[in-house]
Amino acid sequence: MTTILFRVLHVHPLPTLGVTIAAVDVLSGVVAPGARAYGSVAGKPVEMLVRSVALEGGRSRVDGTVTLQVELSGAEPPAAVEGAVFEVR
Repeated sequence: MTTILFRVLHVHPLPTLGVTIAAVDVLSGVVAPGARAYGSVAGKPVEMLVRSVALEGGRSRVDGTVTLQVELSGAEPPAAVEGAVFEVR
């Protein structure tokens, strides 16, 4: 089974919708809607629920930059996740 990893490059919170737009670099695997990703920011666990992937077909390709619509839990401010690596489990 392939481990799915991605690095967050930039985030843009959308407070009226309760979601965040995140540009990520896919390091391995395929990121799909519904995925739950986990990482650590400043020693605290952070969870990310992927709501949608902005790429034709709804999936990302390996080794590419894609835009995700996500819900973040445990990251304040949301920009704190920039540079962090997340693993989909």
